[in-house]
Amino acid sequence: MTLPDKIHKETEGDYKYYDEEGKQISKSTYQHWYGSVRYTLIWEGKYDCRELPAVYKRDGDTLEYNRLQDKELIEAIAEDYWLKVSQPLQTDGPVWSYERDNSIASMLGPMNVAIKDAREELNKKDKIQFRARDKFCRNCGAKRMGEANFCTECGERFESGEDRAKIHALKNDDVISIIMFGKPKKVKVFSTGDNRYDENGDHKKGAFDLSKEELDVLNWFIGNVKIEDYAEKIIEYCEEEYSCWADDEIKIDNLEEELNIYAIAINVTKVWRSNDGFVYPEISFYGDCKCNEEHGICIGFRDRKFLGIEGQDWTL
Repeated sequence: MTLPDKIHKETEGDYKYYDEEGKQISKSTYQHWYGSVRYTLIWEGKYDCRELPAVYKRDGDTLEYNRLQDKELIEAIAEDYWLKVSQPLQTDGPVWSYERDNSIASMLGPMNVAIKDAREELNKKDKIQFRARDKFCRNCGAKRMGEANFCTECGERFESGEDRAKIHALKNDDVISIIMFGKPKKVKVFSTGDNRYDENGDHKKGAFDLSKEELDVLNWFIGNVKIEDYAEKIIEYCEEEYSCWADDEIKIDNLEEELNIYAIAINVTKVWRSNDGFVYPEISFYGDCKCNEEHGICIGFRDRKFLGIEGQDWTL
């Protein structure tokens, strides 16, 4: 059975997937978070870390899933799945396959000791970053034990685990999931910078790709910025807004009810300072706020530093 380009679920809590004709997909199916997006991975046969799965991404808030075509992104997701799920048990299978195996507990003890000793020895030599399985070079396909920083056959360099966790591709208005106030929150990512215009200076039509510069800023933002860290500054801003028309007092405990952050705005531009010296943010939390329902709120950052808080039109 060839896996289709589109699949769907019948209900939100259902873990069964169906093709467009309503036939159930009876394959090895797993869920995996990568770069703040939850993907569905399906293998044609039994899970095999050396085989690429079909990877599906949910279409917004619907129960429809579209198959990815970007091979580089699929490889990165499959590799991250192995690193996060299978490798911690030092096996080549997914975690649930081994949960009922009584021998695994006794096996992991001495295995982990051996791996720890090998890792320490290799680190001393400063030659390779150790991983406990056979790997294959994505460029030439050469097989090797462990993983060097480069392929010994063709010289291809390998990205780090940190690089694999990043978002490598995203379209304008795509939805991702981030952690906000300790809980997952779906937000739209959109460009307000130079990338939204074509070579003629007109607005691009349809869903266009975010640029590398925009992705770099976004990856830094979701990897380093927690909105909770700026709670006091947000409260100060909201109380100043309220002072113009109400006596409302905000506390940290109800800040989550005050804000509705529904987007991340990326404003990568050549011109980011007005003639009067007013600086515009490079990336922002963007949403609604009860203190100013007409203009909303924009919590801005530039040059990887907190910039300030204004209304939404600050970044538009």
